[in-house]
Amino acid sequence: MMLTFVHYKGVRPRHAGVWQLQHCAADDVTSIPQPPHWLLLPLSSRKAPPLEFVIRRAGRQDVGAMAAMDGGGATWTADSIYPSPFVWLQAETVQPLATLLVAVPAAPAPTHPPTPVLGWVCAWDIAAEGQLDLMMLSVHAAARRRGVATALLRALADRHPRRRRAVLEVAAGNRGARAFYAAQGAVEVGRRRGYYADGRDALVLRLPLPPPGAPGTRERAGQA
Repeated sequence: MMLTFVHYKGVRPRHAGVWQLQHCAADDVTSIPQPPHWLLLPLSSRKAPPLEFVIRRAGRQDVGAMAAMDGGGATWTADSIYPSPFVWLQAETVQPLATLLVAVPAAPAPTHPPTPVLGWVCAWDIAAEGQLDLMMLSVHAAARRRGVATALLRALADRHPRRRRAVLEVAAGNRGARAFYAAQGAVEVGRRRGYYADGRDALVLRLPLPPPGAPGTRERAGQA
């Protein structure tokens, strides 16, 4: 089985708050050019070079890094049947309804220790509802505001061309996440009191998904 990866570049223009995504397909990740030493630059720099990464289906080998990005369960729901994000993610890798994607560096990152996962997204496709249930979208602190979250959403949309929207929960006090989803066209449709394990409320959002196959969004992984 051959996997086909898509190489994404998050390009930051001179004016803040706007991003472009460029991509090129590669059947072998080793054919992708070595990325610059982007992780050595402060994220506040306006001259940050492009962030180069590939998006692929997540496997059990990724679960440890993915769970660590959750901050020890800071976004864990109060009624979860799983004891930790690690156990939940292990189950999601074999869940037939779930799509679990990760963004990883196109080449080993120049940090010690390296950052094996830049971001990940998990969604359930529930046909009866005609939409995706976006369970989690998380980006490593060193890769935020670099186009990773947007690319993950677009790759998710490519995986589910018949689904035009998703529903998700976001912590009411998470201004960064709320601003990101608002920029993607999300609207608030409800509120869940005490939804998270620490007692915080969650806002329920309805999010339109990007058109499948839009420029800079295509992601393929054969039958993986």
